[in-house]
Amino acid sequence: KNPTITKKTTFTPSAKKQYLADFNMVNTALKSSGYSILDVRSPAEFNDPAGHIPGAINIEFSEVLNTNGTLKTPDALKSLFSSKGISSNKKIIVYCRSSVRAGIVFLALHSALDYPNVMVYDGAFIEWAERAPDKLGSE
Repeated sequence: KNPTITKKTTFTPSAKKQYLADFNMVNTALKSSGYSILDVRSPAEFNDPAGHIPGAINIEFSEVLNTNGTLKTPDALKSLFSSKGISSNKKIIVYCRSSVRAGIVFLALHSALDYPNVMVYDGAFIEWAERAPDKLGSE
């Protein structure tokens, strides 16, 4: 068999900053009705004594997936998010412990549903718990 011959190339990544929320933006979001903060950790993590970002809505990341690991249909996703008060007319900040699971929910909101203002809090709960321990929610 003939091996595939490829050309050498250089890949230069560039982050799209409009999709990244930082600590200061999350603090701003806490004071604005124009934002929804979405915690996609498990309910056990969300309700853990370590807490969560105040006012965050908890939808575990696995709820956007079918049992075979694919994304649910847009209709099913829209129903899930709207049942929890997440709508396309707000800026949505998604986070988990380290931003890995948040990426899956970002994909569902941004790519599958085409919600226009979705961001991932890149510092995630790890940063929040370290920098704002006085603002941990446990409601």
